[in-house]
Amino acid sequence: MDRFNAWIRDHALDDIEVANKRFTWSNKRMEPTLVKLDKVLVNAEWNLGFLDTSAAALSATTSDHALIVVDFSREAPKSPFFRFENHWLHIPEVRNLITQSWERGTRQIASAATLLNFKLRRTRAAIRAWERKKSPMQDTLANCNHVVQYLDSVEERRHLSRLEASLRNHANSKAQQIILWQTSFWRRRAKIRGCTLGDENTNFFHAAANCQHRKNKIKLLVKDDTEFFRDQDKLQIATQFFTDIFGKQSVSMPTLDPRNLYDLADLSALEVPFTWAEIAEVI
Repeated sequence: MDRFNAWIRDHALDDIEVANKRFTWSNKRMEPTLVKLDKVLVNAEWNLGFLDTSAAALSATTSDHALIVVDFSREAPKSPFFRFENHWLHIPEVRNLITQSWERGTRQIASAATLLNFKLRRTRAAIRAWERKKSPMQDTLANCNHVVQYLDSVEERRHLSRLEASLRNHANSKAQQIILWQTSFWRRRAKIRGCTLGDENTNFFHAAANCQHRKNKIKLLVKDDTEFFRDQDKLQIATQFFTDIFGKQSVSMPTLDPRNLYDLADLSALEVPFTWAEIAEVI
């Protein structure tokens, strides 16, 4: 067993958690012995090739072992929440977009907090529209590397012109900048501080980031000893849980403007939550 564990460590294998079962083997007796014997192990290449991987156990009807089904996809799971990337501030187009959205006129808003919220939502919408139209960084990096590689091959046969040398320098600096941006993104996602330079942005850090992303996902919630896996059920359970803690929103008490008291014909017919002495004191 020690040799087997050492083999797992040497190959840097990652364990895909089985979401719906704590144990995968049972002797099916009155006082059962429950053990987790079956696991799903993948390497770094798998984590890079299939970004969204999950495992679930089926019912063990014909065997003491539970069958495990692995579901995987090449598409990276995207969060519906808006996250501002720090490297966007180094792009002049984004800086101009933020300035224009923030300084553009608004309707008459009395509350400063409402005005701030309105400007932030408008700026967020503008950045989201820009993000959907821009080309992915990976494509831009591939184009820069292609230009540098082509001009390097040309330089082996003849001297580069001033325009060609300038183009290669620009593509090289752009590629280095994109690598630093990608490194910053993966470092925050994987929470690994050792990834600081482009040369250290290896497959290991990408695989660790994908593993961390899977661990942050809530795969199931348990209520009344019942496990729920559907997103709709999990949302309903979580909403009810926090509603029980914080309580429901209470109905606002009727308010009375003291400035309109003199215009009322019959003050005795009003049902107010305070005494007339308090009203007179306010006036």
